[in-house]
Amino acid sequence: MTSGSSAANKIPFVSNTLTVNINGAGVVASPWKSAFLLQDDCTADQTNTLEEARVLCYDCAWSAWEASHPDTANHAKMLEFFKDDSNEIRTQISDGFYDIGTECDSLHDGFTKQYCNDRSDCPPGVQATTHVSSEELIIRYCPNYFDASYKTDNPTCHEADKTLVMMHELAHAMMFVNDVAYKYDNFVKLNSTDNLNNADTYAFFAKGKSHFSSNRLQIIH
Repeated sequence: MTSGSSAANKIPFVSNTLTVNINGAGVVASPWKSAFLLQDDCTADQTNTLEEARVLCYDCAWSAWEASHPDTANHAKMLEFFKDDSNEIRTQISDGFYDIGTECDSLHDGFTKQYCNDRSDCPPGVQATTHVSSEELIIRYCPNYFDASYKTDNPTCHEADKTLVMMHELAHAMMFVNDVAYKYDNFVKLNSTDNLNNADTYAFFAKGKSHFSSNRLQIIH
């Protein structure tokens, strides 16, 4: 979920003084390529929770980077999620996952500010929100995110968890994509333009289970 943005189904995406045109040709690379900057409001338990999700986020992002790269197969999955398997689009998507993987490298250094107890933008039922401007990137993790019943790594196919939420918010922050549809059953019906502008599409693609076959990464669900 983003704050300071236009309606989820509108393009271009506008956030405060930052305007990014997303026209269906692909995603826009982020100018920030550093790791988390965890804020002082996070308790030890909250930090541990984010660290567990960060490690999985790092693994998922790099797996998705390789899986979406033009030199890798996975044609069926690219079409399933993004409705486009061209080399140009695959390059742009893999570049975005590269940025997310870089961002998930550490909790304690960088420009993406991570808050645990700033409730200024936490509507009921929301796990996290992202604020993008020309001056800063802010991700606020809401109380629901830290609920013990909400799993860090949910093994059930197409179900959300803490890691997926983290990747969803980083897709907003690093790739400037919006929210067009939530959950697999909804975004899988979208066209290419909308899926390329949808944070959940990237998060669920990356969260897919992966394995290596003939030295090529395959995403499976």
